[in-house]
Amino acid sequence: MTLDRLRREWETLGETDPFWAILTTPDKKGNRWTLEEFLQTGRDEIAELMARIEQLSVPSHRRSALDFGCGAGRLTQPLAEFFDTVVGVDISTSMLALAERLNRHGSRCRYVANTVGNLAIFESGTFDLIYTRLVLQHLPPRFERAYLSELLRVLAPGGLLAFQLPSGEPAPVVGGGFKAVLPLRFVQLIRRLRSRLAGRAALDTYGLHPNEVRQIVSSSGADVIDMVPDPCHGAETPGFRYFVTRR
Repeated sequence: MTLDRLRREWETLGETDPFWAILTTPDKKGNRWTLEEFLQTGRDEIAELMARIEQLSVPSHRRSALDFGCGAGRLTQPLAEFFDTVVGVDISTSMLALAERLNRHGSRCRYVANTVGNLAIFESGTFDLIYTRLVLQHLPPRFERAYLSELLRVLAPGGLLAFQLPSGEPAPVVGGGFKAVLPLRFVQLIRRLRSRLAGRAALDTYGLHPNEVRQIVSSSGADVIDMVPDPCHGAETPGFRYFVTRR
């Protein structure tokens, strides 16, 4: 998987069924999300995030926020209710065009295309909050590592990075029959095929072991201050949501 191939896939999804590509609820495939239903999921998710922020007492400022992998702006728009300025960045121009049409916050909310394996378009220490969910999981591990390091670079001191990742460890095989004797790679293939037949997006899912995540965070001068299970990617592997602050 290359970034260019990923970009082409998301360009197509953004042109054909953008809301379902972002939230792959099976009964919503085929442009069955209504706009209000889709946007309400973003408002609900950001309300949950802000409640968690209150508990953690970070970030120390609410000047600027970054929505990494913003898609159609489902999360970018409600973030603008809490931060002075918000930037949504995505690899897909078709998704960004839709996000621009849905923008209700004028110049306080802007969208930026980024198709390279870094965030050089942003200066270090720019954002008080960085949020990303259901995004990093679609990148092969080499890109997950690179982008995670970059997200930590552009995070301001005292800021908060909240992100979700599968653990990279396959879920255990449960039950008997063929699954009990097949090599694990075949069991994973069966799980992937079932996922696609069930109507979930046909994009591959990747992860990093929590120990490696902690190592990347620590080497970037930051700390994991909370970590909770998050199975939003599906049942193929365990997953977690991380809350990280810069020293």
